[in-house]
Amino acid sequence: YTRYTFYEDGTGSMQLDDMEFPYQYRVDGDQLYLDFESDSLLDATYTYTLEGTTLTIEGGEGTTGGTYQLTREE
Repeated sequence: YTRYTFYEDGTGSMQLDDMEFPYQYRVDGDQLYLDFESDSLLDATYTYTLEGTTLTIEGGEGTTGGTYQLTREE
């Protein structure tokens, strides 16, 4: 599985199975920028929309270009 976590302070992490990759993020208009701490991962830019508890991100620079729907968990 893949899980993204976003904190209010602009930090977060991507969890892939048993590995975790911390990042800093920022939002500018409809763009979401992820700056990974690890140099082994490419930083990524997504176009995003948020409707209710669903965050839809469409890959741009530094991504494979897919569209993903993420559902908020409490």
